[in-house]
Order: sequence, then structure tokens, then C-alpha cells
Amino acid sequence: MQQKTALIIALSQNSDLIILDEPNLGLDLDSISVLKVILRQECKNRTVILTTQDVKLIEDVSKYLAVLDKGVLKYHGTIEQFNTLSQNIICSIYLNKEPTQKVKGEFNKIGQSMEYKGNIVYGSFSKDSLDSILKLLQRENYVVLDIKTHEGFENNLKSIESVYFLNPFP
Repeated sequence: MQQKTALIIALSQNSDLIILDEPNLGLDLDSISVLKVILRQECKNRTVILTTQDVKLIEDVSKYLAVLDKGVLKYHGTIEQFNTLSQNIICSIYLNKEPTQKVKGEFNKIGQSMEYKGNIVYGSFSKDSLDSILKLLQRENYVVLDIKTHEGFENNLKSIESVYFLNPFP
């Protein structure tokens, strides 16, 4: 409730600039959804500076960002352009059953740094190889329950502690 109150106070101010530090911290999923809607709307009328470790929040509410590292501008442009900086994505693929040695061998040919934990496959893949992976799994009668990407955003600017600026006007 304290986080929600702080957000309401920050967003109700009549200023051209809003600064939010980890605004989704401690919020439930419904509140985060509402926050995203509000931020998308607020970005149309004013500049929102948002610090967060939740990359998905940035991707969901912004079309433009700038990344600072210790006061140095490292990137500015659209999210789409930013996402093209890295050729690989790191993801977890949740399957309906544990992969066989044959399937693991095929994964090892396609991906890098592969790890297997039960029915979860974790590794780094080129963006173009995801279709090959899904076709392999379908051919071997696996059902993909979920795919979660990790660190793809961060891979674009390797280990930079960042501040993200949301602004509709690049």
C-alpha cells in the first residue's frame, strides 16, 4: 500500500517530468498491469524517468529509451533498434517431458551453454534458431509449455548499470 500511495502521489503531480525508482517493486500482477497502462498514457504528455531491473516493464511501456552508465550516455533510440544489438537470446524452454539424449544432442548443436534440469532446457540461441528448435521439438513429439527469455535486453549493453528514460519524443 505504501508503494501504491507513493506512485499515486508521484503521478498526480502536475509536472513535465516524473522520476520513478523501481515503481513496480512489491506490486501484485494486477497492480503492475494497471501501472503499465498508466505509464503508457503518462509518457504521451510528459517525460518519465524510470529506474528498474524489470526489463519487461521498460519494453511494455516505452518505444524510446536512453541508457546511462555512470552519467555517460551509452544508447538512445527505439526499443526495436536496441533489441537488434544482440544476435543471441538466452531462454528457458519448458517442455511437457524431460528431453532425451537425442534431443539434448540436437539442442547442443543449435545452442550454446546448454543446461538441462528435468523438463527445462536453458541456453543461449541465435534469434534465427528459435524456429529450428520449435520444429525439432514438434518432430520429436514434445509440447512447449512456456518459453521465457532472460538477459536478452541486458546482452545488448553487457553489464551496464542503467537508468532508462521513457519519452515518446526521441
